[in-house]
Amino acid sequence: MPTNSKSINVELLFKNEIGLWKIQVVLYKSRSFWEDYTTDDLEYTMAESKRAYEETIQLYISELGPPDFTGDWGDENYPIDQNAWSICCWNQPQERLQIEYEQPDKEFPFFVRVVTYHVNSSPNS
Repeated sequence: MPTNSKSINVELLFKNEIGLWKIQVVLYKSRSFWEDYTTDDLEYTMAESKRAYEETIQLYISELGPPDFTGDWGDENYPIDQNAWSICCWNQPQERLQIEYEQPDKEFPFFVRVVTYHVNSSPNS
């Protein structure tokens, strides 16, 4: 699995009514943009993080087959309970496995995450 980290953090999120509902792993985290940077630095980092996202998708497709959805926020059929810039997901009756690509704000790093969670328990419910 492509990663640019020496260590990988696994986040386990729980909800009172169902217990464990989400497992999230950051596979790629770029530098942040709080400190000095150029437009070229930002563009290079964006391209590298997008490449990591696309390589991760290809790895999962080779194991799981075609995804149920691949696209960007705002695209038709983008899962309504999501907000990452881009996602690729495989749906099961009660679960979803997805790969996310996002930068939460312009100063923050770019992230590539693998996430699995119960479909019927979105973060906002």
